[in-house]
Amino acid sequence: MTVKNNLVCIYTYKGDSVNIPKSVARVINDLDLKESSFKSARGNILDYVRYCNEEKGGFPTEGEPQAHARLINSYMTNLKKEGYARNTISGRWNWVSTLYKQLSMPLLNDYAFLEENPIELLEDRTGKTRTDYLPPESEQSQNKRAYYVDKEDLELLCDNLPSPAFRNEVMIRLTYTTGLRSSELANLKLENVNLEENLLEDFWVPKTAESRSLWIPDTTVWYLDQFINGGYRMSFSMAEESEYLFPNNRQEKIHSQRLTKVLKKAASNAGIQESLGEDKSGNTRAKVTAHALRRGHGMHLYNQGKSLPEIQFRLGHSSPDQTSEYLPITVEESKQQLTDVTF
Repeated sequence: MTVKNNLVCIYTYKGDSVNIPKSVARVINDLDLKESSFKSARGNILDYVRYCNEEKGGFPTEGEPQAHARLINSYMTNLKKEGYARNTISGRWNWVSTLYKQLSMPLLNDYAFLEENPIELLEDRTGKTRTDYLPPESEQSQNKRAYYVDKEDLELLCDNLPSPAFRNEVMIRLTYTTGLRSSELANLKLENVNLEENLLEDFWVPKTAESRSLWIPDTTVWYLDQFINGGYRMSFSMAEESEYLFPNNRQEKIHSQRLTKVLKKAASNAGIQESLGEDKSGNTRAKVTAHALRRGHGMHLYNQGKSLPEIQFRLGHSSPDQTSEYLPITVEESKQQLTDVTF
C-alpha cells in the first residue's frame, strides 16, 4: 500500500495502481498469514477489485448485496472465458469469498457494510457455486484426483517409512484420521493437542487464516501420547525450545511439504508410487501425496456412510460442493451408499 486518503487506499498490483475502498483494505490488512500466503491472498483480492474498477466503474460500498452477487458472477464468468486454470479460478473464488465474509459481518467488523453475504446469495438465488465457473478438468488432473490412500495402502506406507520412522508414522496416521492439510499439520502446536478430550483445539489454518478444532480417535491419541510423552518428540534438537508439535533438528517446526516428501519416499519403498505426468514446471506429478492421504480420510468417512456436510467439516472445506469435487466418488461407491435406501 502506498497512498491513503479519506475515500480510498491505493495498492500496486502487477505494476498498476488499484484504488480500493478502505473497507477492502481493512480486510487485506487483517489477514493473518505468512508473507508468501499473504501476497497470494492480496493479489487475488486486488485482481477482483481491479476488475470491478475497470469493467463496472468501481467497487460499490453502498447498495444491495444483489449488486455484488452480479459482480461476482461477471468476474468469475470472465475468468473462465479468458481461459484461466482451474486452480487459479478456485483461488480467486476462495479469496473473494473471504472478502465478502468479512464485509458482511457488521456485528464483528466495524467496516462491514453488507447485511447479506453475496456469495451465499448467489448460490441461493441461482444455484451457482465455485464449480460452475471452473473449466473442464484435464485427464491428468482426473487421474491424480482418482486415487486416495485406503486402509491397506496406509499400512503399506507405515511399514515402509524413512527415518525418523515413528515421527513420520504419527504424522501420517494423524493426517489420515483427521483429514488435516499438510500446512495445518506443520503448524500444529503442543497447546492444540488435548489428549484427555480427544481433540485438536483451535489450531491455525493457514489457507483460510482462521482457527478450527477436530475430534481425533483413540488409536491416534495413543500415537500422539507416545510421541509427546514417550520421549520421541524430545529426541529432536529443537524440541525443547519449540512450541510446535513436530519440530526437527534444525527448525522449530517441519516444513509444510515434509509430509508429501515422506509419503513419496514411503510409497516408493512400498512399490505403490506412480508418475501421473508432469506439472507446468516440468516436475513429476506423484500419485501418493499429502492430498491423496487427506482424500483418503474423506473417502473413508464416505464409505462409512457419513454425509457430505459431515465430511466437509472434517476437511475444512467452504461448502459441500467443494467436498464433492475433491472426493473421487464413483457410481459404484454411490450405489453402495444407497443399497439400504427404500423409495
